[in-house]
Amino acid sequence: MKRSALVILVILGALLTLSVTARTFTNKEGKTIEAEFTTVDTKTVTLKLLDGNTSRINLDQLSDADQAFVKAWLVDKIPDLRITPNFVRSNRDINSGSSSYSDGNNGRRIQVLDLSVHFESWDKTTGIDDAQLTYILVGRSMEARSRYKILAVQNNDFSIAPAGQASVDFKTVKNFYDDSPGNSAGARCVGYVLYANRKSDDRKIHASASSPLLENAIQKIFTLKAGEETDDNFIKIQDPEESASRSQPDVITVK
Repeated sequence: MKRSALVILVILGALLTLSVTARTFTNKEGKTIEAEFTTVDTKTVTLKLLDGNTSRINLDQLSDADQAFVKAWLVDKIPDLRITPNFVRSNRDINSGSSSYSDGNNGRRIQVLDLSVHFESWDKTTGIDDAQLTYILVGRSMEARSRYKILAVQNNDFSIAPAGQASVDFKTVKNFYDDSPGNSAGARCVGYVLYANRKSDDRKIHASASSPLLENAIQKIFTLKAGEETDDNFIKIQDPEESASRSQPDVITVK
């Protein structure tokens, strides 16, 4: 590796955690592989393969073009952020606690779901001025427990100054379902996925989920739309009406 490249890596820190979209990497022998790189230190790069496995290789084994790509990402790095979600979920019978829900739907229940996310930057020199945060609510079918449904998807723009703070508040979501014996329908919320990216180059800033189950399927869930149903591997069901006749798109998003 050239001395100038090594100096850049040392200055930027012994270990920088990165998140990038998959690309084709080429080594000095001309062999290629589709992967993301996740961490870089002064001598090595860790690649995440499409099957989820990781491989750690020496930086100087990559092609000159790929070494330049890695250096460019290091220089144009995302600032270190502390991200704190505040997820509030309430669950009750529709006909209890409020006359406004006494509409004759005996046995049905309502979930009221609220999320706010606080960002804090520890980087005194670098900010983000064109970011987007995506919030995806996931429900589990009350009729077929091996099926899931995307209850709602919301997107909010945000920016954060160097050493600054920012908050993102999402709209309240009201989700109705029925868990009565022999009359189950709809989907009960089991958690959420958060995904933040920089809009100018689609570079991933942050990805997380509220449970290990959803954490392991973030990339799949992020490609889905509100109302779509999936199997328990979070693969979209092409014809959900045949597999779940009583599921209804009865999620209401309000301000």
